Amino acid sequence: TLQNYSNVKYVVQNDKGKKQTKIEVVLPFQLPVSMVKLFVKKDFDYFRTVSVDYVLDSFRTEKGWRYEYSPLSSGALNSKSDNALYAQNTIAQKLLITVDNMDNRPLGIDSLTVAGYPYKLVGYFVDSTAQFVMCYGNTSIGMPQYDIDHFKNELPENIATLSLGEELKLSANKSQSGPTTSLNKVWLWVVMIVLILLLGFFAFKMMKKTDAQ
Repeated sequence: TLQNYSNVKYVVQNDKGKKQTKIEVVLPFQLPVSMVKLFVKKDFDYFRTVSVDYVLDSFRTEKGWRYEYSPLSSGALNSKSDNALYAQNTIAQKLLITVDNMDNRPLGIDSLTVAGYPYKLVGYFVDSTAQFVMCYGNTSIGMPQYDIDHFKNELPENIATLSLGEELKLSANKSQSGPTTSLNKVWLWVVMIVLILLLGFFAFKMMKKTDAQ
């Protein structure tokens, strides 16, 4: 079922030049978004096209932050409908809603709702009393494969919820210099000294030939 998110902040701005109303929406953190619903003041009948985009990437410039948007959903705001726009579950934190007012006066926005289908991690543990560690962030490995993946529609309704412990960030171990590293450094110095001696020898021979001529 859809889950309505709390602590959603938004700012409404009317652009008279472009005849648009822009609503910048910020979620508390990245969340799966499947529905955006606008609650409009019903002072008069209206029909306005609307689009919803989400921030795909951002970069900093001398004039401040710039955002790259990607389409999430589009449709129409209608005084005869519930003004809910649906989309595929998409992870996002910042949204931009654009309402085309054309030659009409801007709509009054009372509030809005952002909702999505929460992701759940379901697993089967033989020993329910044991402690497990869940690791993430390694992009070089593939998705694990378990038998339970073939029985998504047969999961029990009452599933126990695991309690999460403290999140620990693992730092990469720095390479320590051992005997092999020291040996490589010695060989490097030996090669450099030999090259310097060879260059000096050939330079000396060239100077002798020049003096003889």
